[in-house]
Amino acid sequence: MQNLTEHHAKSVALEWTRLAIENNLITKQTSANRTAEDVYEFFKTVLEKLESKED
Repeated sequence: MQNLTEHHAKSVALEWTRLAIENNLITKQTSANRTAEDVYEFFKTVLEKLESKED
């Protein structure tokens, strides 16, 4: 389940970044990569907090 969720978070981060590039919100590829990593880390943190509440 965690791998599926991690894959989903990465997909969301990549899609968000793609849309941002298309809409000229992000113009440099290095900025786009950093933003995708930030979005992924956000989802990862949310997942970890949700999992800790289940215990």
